[in-house]
Amino acid sequence: MAGLSLSKGESLSINGKTYSCAGKGPGGRYKLIPHKGRVDKYLSADELYDLSLRNKIELHETSDYYREMPNFQVNLSTIPENQLDEVLMRHFYMTEMDAYRRNGGKLSEKPVTNFVIQTHKKYLKNCHELDRTAIKNSPSEATVRRWYRYWQKSGGNVLSLIRSPSGNTHSKLSPEQLELLEEIIKSVYLNKHRRSARNVHELMAAKIDLENRQRSANGQKLIDTPSYNTLCRHIQKLDKYEVLTSRFSHEYAYKMTRHQRMSPIVSKHLELVQADHTQADVYVDLGLGVLVRPWVTLLVDRYSEAILGFWISPYAPNADTVMNALKMAISPKIMSEMGGNTTWQWPMFGIPDELILDNGKDFLGRDLEQAAIELGITLSYSPPRQAFYKAEVEREFGKTNKRLFSKYNGQVYKYEPEKHGLDYPHLSFDEFKELFLQWIVTLRHITPNKDGYTPNQLWANSIQKNGFAGSGLEEDYVKLCLSKSSRKRFSIQPDGVHFNSLTFNNEWLSRYRNQIVSHYDGKNPTVEFKWSESDVGVIWVFDELNHTFFEVKSKEKIAHGRSFFNHKVVLREKNNRKKANLSRHEYHDAVLALENKIDEFTQAKGTKKLPAKAARYIKGGPNKSKRKINKPSQPELPRTLSNQSHSEEGADEFRTMKDELTDEIENIPDEIEF
Repeated sequence: MAGLSLSKGESLSINGKTYSCAGKGPGGRYKLIPHKGRVDKYLSADELYDLSLRNKIELHETSDYYREMPNFQVNLSTIPENQLDEVLMRHFYMTEMDAYRRNGGKLSEKPVTNFVIQTHKKYLKNCHELDRTAIKNSPSEATVRRWYRYWQKSGGNVLSLIRSPSGNTHSKLSPEQLELLEEIIKSVYLNKHRRSARNVHELMAAKIDLENRQRSANGQKLIDTPSYNTLCRHIQKLDKYEVLTSRFSHEYAYKMTRHQRMSPIVSKHLELVQADHTQADVYVDLGLGVLVRPWVTLLVDRYSEAILGFWISPYAPNADTVMNALKMAISPKIMSEMGGNTTWQWPMFGIPDELILDNGKDFLGRDLEQAAIELGITLSYSPPRQAFYKAEVEREFGKTNKRLFSKYNGQVYKYEPEKHGLDYPHLSFDEFKELFLQWIVTLRHITPNKDGYTPNQLWANSIQKNGFAGSGLEEDYVKLCLSKSSRKRFSIQPDGVHFNSLTFNNEWLSRYRNQIVSHYDGKNPTVEFKWSESDVGVIWVFDELNHTFFEVKSKEKIAHGRSFFNHKVVLREKNNRKKANLSRHEYHDAVLALENKIDEFTQAKGTKKLPAKAARYIKGGPNKSKRKINKPSQPELPRTLSNQSHSEEGADEFRTMKDELTDEIENIPDEIEF
């Protein structure tokens, strides 16, 4: 078979990897030094020819292989700090050695020794000029020749000058040990039982002991049990994603090994607003010792990280709480109406372009979707189990619980949710809202982010670049859009609509009632309306004739601007006050005294007789009762008849009348049924 001959210094590529020929080595084979890596290859002429026939070899022009620059970049910052000075010294020596060899220098012992002495003096002088720490001890001539040999093999790669790690670099396990170790990891550790490494090692030791019993009986060599640390090292070398997939699931492996992602990038304010809610880590007092953990709903602007609106409620959140928080976010903030200091400023408001909600049923509602369409808001739902999609609002909850509620009675501990302080007084619900508002306005919006900008500054800069944040819509229209519809139709009584223990009426409602009352056959007409939990003192009645809404306020002016929760608290206090007054001893004594006085007058004046007809109805149905009557003995005749003349005709007529009356009296029964 014909062979392929190479000369020293020729360059070639085998399977895409570049080598340079360094002459012939042991057995007459060509020694091929890779341009990348440290593993030499020895191939005969026949083997090279066979590779060329299969098109796996490519010859290049002759060149000095150690002068060729590597195809990868070298970053000296990756070199350990304690080895950097040594690498720089070796690089200085190799640079001088290249110049020495180009000038015809030899690599024998004596010339290299003189070269090392002269080069080390240059090295110390160079370090002194550069004000750099120098290594005082010079290397031996054998060490320099070894460095140069590695330098040549690597093609002038600086990484070849790094000190090689000492110690054993290959596995000490025998093939039998390695086979048993891999089998036990695959069959016992990588399954859904999720056994611990300690348990796997015990089972492996038991199997090896059983194998050794058979080997001992057959006179074979025994297998040493690998240590627990060896098992752990082999487990750590496995791919983490594959391990978590085998022991848990693909979803869990993806969650634990995914790269850190972030919410969508935005370029201006109100481009993206994130909404979410959580329970505060503190108990508040609703009155009469009733303790609850309030729910907080936040709307956070993605660009400025400013809080646009919030809603606090003792009840579980739903789409209505998002509408209430959105109403605060859209409307300008007036501190006097919100219960804050008039010197505070909260300039953030406006209609967001897109609102990201949590992917839960509590955020799904017809009223919310309808309001989003009317206001031009795009509703988006974050992917399940991916909190990074709403990272800003999730981070705000952690700041709130840590900054505000760590010092108050009633704090909820992270790992013991039901553990809270029992020392009264707790924060009241109104105090909680006041504290939350003060934190947002006075501290949160002036706290700089990692780039040094505060939410107030980012908001102002975005307005200056992109324009004013106002919605341009009337406030009443925004309130109407963000109100929820009544679940049923309510009748319009003559005095108005009764809802939430309030009466709503005005001139417009009276006129509308008169217009539609003829369609209800004498009954009270019914209407649909919209109302808001943020203000129970007003409703918007739907005019079915004109397909418009008109505002109707309650007669109780004290309820105007009152939230639904506060209204329920007021109603509860009224009922409690009424029950307390009705349960007083003075009230009971007055009731008993009045009853005694009525009994006294009744005994003195006699009881009232029931009407005769009332006696018919006993136990819910008419009964027949019997009453005896007395028959008259003789009818009383008028005197005019007794003084008449005794003529024959008159006497006959008188006798006839007498007989008829007598017969009628005799026919009357003794008992008459009623």
